[in-house]
Amino acid sequence: MGLLNFFKKINNSEPPIPDSEKKYYQSDSYYTKKAHQGTQFEHDVITFEERKNTSIPSKNGLYVAEILLLEYCSYGTYPHPKDGYPGFWWFEYGIRNVGAKLQSLEERGFIRISSPSESISSLTIPQLKEILGAFNLSTSGKKDNLVQRIKNNLSNDDLSDYISECKYTLTDLGKNELSENEYVPYVHKKKPLGITVWEINSRISKEINWQKHFRDMFWKEFSTQCQQHIKEQNYGFYRNTRFDMAMFLKEEQKYYDAIALLSEVVFWDLTGCGNSFNYNSFLEVEFGLNNQFGNGFLFPYEKSIMTVAPGIVREIGICQKKLNLSDDDLRAFLTENIKVFTAPVQFFTYDEIVDIIFWERDKDTSQLKKVYDKAKKRFDPQNPNILSTQK
Repeated sequence: MGLLNFFKKINNSEPPIPDSEKKYYQSDSYYTKKAHQGTQFEHDVITFEERKNTSIPSKNGLYVAEILLLEYCSYGTYPHPKDGYPGFWWFEYGIRNVGAKLQSLEERGFIRISSPSESISSLTIPQLKEILGAFNLSTSGKKDNLVQRIKNNLSNDDLSDYISECKYTLTDLGKNELSENEYVPYVHKKKPLGITVWEINSRISKEINWQKHFRDMFWKEFSTQCQQHIKEQNYGFYRNTRFDMAMFLKEEQKYYDAIALLSEVVFWDLTGCGNSFNYNSFLEVEFGLNNQFGNGFLFPYEKSIMTVAPGIVREIGICQKKLNLSDDDLRAFLTENIKVFTAPVQFFTYDEIVDIIFWERDKDTSQLKKVYDKAKKRFDPQNPNILSTQK
């Protein structure tokens, strides 16, 4: 089927985009019938109407893409977002005419056009200050202060000349719909485990109230993947999955549990163990033919790939702040958790691992160089785990 006939097929299910709306879209040539053309991820675009034949609607009759549109309407930027409608509406969800879908949601009572006072949150700080100045009101404070001051002092009639276009907001029906199907925006943004929103949607018909417990499903998938990675000695993949789990828990404000998992990520980062791990190959690659240091990538510290990523240290610090933990409290908690981990190779003691976290945070390269030099000197290829040699 040629491209012209392809778009004729689309137009049979979607009204044409009005000329006045086209500035919010790319040119027609942008909307190809294949996504990620020329890459290993290339695939056919499945139109919204085609998706309806294979996906499960919500109890209120909305499909995945329509639920996601509710999420974007809740931001106060639709219709007509400043930078236009992003390409994912077509390439991921098969919607060419976003405006028509928005109008349909409005007609069915999920969204409505907001009042001028409801729309001011979408204005920039200079625009808000301009309004306040015009009515001789204070222009000091952060954006939230400016917005609230306008709402407290000005009517919709006062604001009508300053709001060029009121945006959509969710009705109670729309809010409930989004709340009951929060898996849609979550999977769209996070794409955890490489699972698509369509895979999640297909499970709805198999599990009662699954939409409300989708995070439990993800946790089970995380755990299953971890078991498989350990079985296959893919320690790099295992480490990455544990990091994803830590961030998952952080989203739920389970900061102690997140730190515990982040401490395990640090532990594996400092083992040098990667995927398809084989100890003899590890020695050959990292330490040379005669198991001598100098040919690998672990030592010295300044050249090592066996370090704690700055992002991990930062995430631990964020959780520490959320929990209002002192450094001593954090150190004790990290030590308690790290002591349960084991690996085929371990260069550092548990106490050293905790020290490294703090030294990385404080950028104490002098101490870091010393502990790496110490680990290098005491490493014994016949006893690759430092714990087995400790008294």
